[in-house]
Amino acid sequence: MTNTDKIREWIVEQKQSGSLRPGDKLPSYKVFMDLFHISYLTVSHTLNKLAREGLVECRRGRGTYLAGGNELTVLLNIHPTTISFDRMRKLLNKHLANADLHLNVELAPVEEINNPVHRDEIARKYKAALSIYPFARNEVELPPADLTQMHDYKDVVDGLVRVDGISCDNALPFTFYSYQLGVNRGLLKKIGMQLEQLVPGFDWWEDFVSRCRKADLLPASFDYTKNSVFLFQDFLLLLFSLVPYDARKYEGVQPLFDTPEGHRFLSIIRDTEPIVDVLHDCRSFFHNGAVLHFQLGSWITVQNQESNRPDKEIRDLEIVPYRTSDGRKLCFLDPDCLKVYFRHDTTLEERSRVWELMKIMVSREFQMDYCGASGLLSANRAILPTEYFWNRTNRWHGFFPGQEDVVVYGRTHFSPNLRASLAVLLENYRFFHADASETLRRMDGKMFFFYVQCANSYLQHISKKGDVSCESSTDSQKR
Repeated sequence: MTNTDKIREWIVEQKQSGSLRPGDKLPSYKVFMDLFHISYLTVSHTLNKLAREGLVECRRGRGTYLAGGNELTVLLNIHPTTISFDRMRKLLNKHLANADLHLNVELAPVEEINNPVHRDEIARKYKAALSIYPFARNEVELPPADLTQMHDYKDVVDGLVRVDGISCDNALPFTFYSYQLGVNRGLLKKIGMQLEQLVPGFDWWEDFVSRCRKADLLPASFDYTKNSVFLFQDFLLLLFSLVPYDARKYEGVQPLFDTPEGHRFLSIIRDTEPIVDVLHDCRSFFHNGAVLHFQLGSWITVQNQESNRPDKEIRDLEIVPYRTSDGRKLCFLDPDCLKVYFRHDTTLEERSRVWELMKIMVSREFQMDYCGASGLLSANRAILPTEYFWNRTNRWHGFFPGQEDVVVYGRTHFSPNLRASLAVLLENYRFFHADASETLRRMDGKMFFFYVQCANSYLQHISKKGDVSCESSTDSQKR
């Protein structure tokens, strides 16, 4: 071990034991010389090297200090509809109280990061910014950091739920939005049906709609924003329940939509009412005006009838888990990650402090509080379903996947461009009376187009790497 390693290790041990705190003055050169039996020049060289690493600060004429005593302002972008700014501040204050990180965390809506003006402002004002953000989103914002450089990166990631095909190099798994079929049990009873009748396959749909019409009730509703591209995504779980996952269908090789199940999928969307004014429209599922909601999130468990959510007032709420044809529960999880961005002038020590903040935010203790306040599922493996505050009686166990359940991760099966294209076709059918069969054929056409496009891109990529020849790539494209 070199002298530099010995002194570095000693300083880190003093910091971890609490003998040295950020901003404290280190022993004199004479103490280091006696402690490690080294010369004055060696001590000077070593401390200057550790200063370049960001572990210590050398102040001319005043001595050497443990770095981290200066306050670092960090921006944290969150979804304010998932957790309020006030509640998030309280959580951060609670869990950072004894951390000695000297961080000033400012909060902002995560949506602002998509605005070029705000992105430029963030880059100028903050050395570091964090975002709670969808995993698979195409990024156009600040350049993400490389977390793999952190010494305990692997240990941290191993304690979190990872999604196959999604890299954790720049972000940590954070939470999951869990969705199931939402039911207003009182209205269901009013039309003469029970929860047990809502079986997989939706063979009961036509009779159900007829009963709702007679009772002057909406069968189902969904929140709709004009000119958005989320219509297809709002019914994605319904699609997976009608058409179990099959790579040939979901990758565009065989028809997915122009099938009997696809026609039923379209008829259900036709009978579902779009709600534009989600705050006041009494026809909404969230105002007891519709019997079903096809993609109800677990967040409703804590936000239903809260004083700050007047748009969520369901009196007799239940969920019915989607199931496959063989009876297995189908769970739809939409992952969020905790992503970090470092400006070029952020020191190693400052990056280390932000990394410590990230570790706190994915810890069991923080996640218990965060998910208890938001109604989301944690990515921390150490939390059991009944440990969530909102599921302490196991009432909402349907939101949690078990070992034998089928889990579908949102944003991993359809690219953003494909989802937008399919949403436009669904809007043309639902709002502008496009022909059903033609709509389904065109949706399959889009699937096939994007599948071939992705396959060609992959072949071109590996041909450039020399894995296949250009000739074999061309032949594969023709086939």
